[in-house]
Amino acid sequence: MVERWIHEIENKFSNILIDRYIIMPNHIHCIINVGADLCVCPQENIKLHNMDGHIGPPLPQMIQWFKTMTTNEYIKGVKNKIYPPFNRKI
Repeated sequence: MVERWIHEIENKFSNILIDRYIIMPNHIHCIINVGADLCVCPQENIKLHNMDGHIGPPLPQMIQWFKTMTTNEYIKGVKNKIYPPFNRKI
């Protein structure tokens, strides 16, 4: 389930590529490529910059969306007896 939502990040946020990831027992590691190299086509990428010079959506927004989607699916899975209940914070 987590793997499926990792791949959905690319569909939800433009200019995002999940390069590599590994799912650990209680967290994930993920390399996220954002946008193109500014040295290759600087004029094309100027319009992609946010006010702080960041290209693409902010990382906290992507993480929040990912955590919301996986948590909601897990809760539904517990209610449908697909996943075991988890008594601590997810």
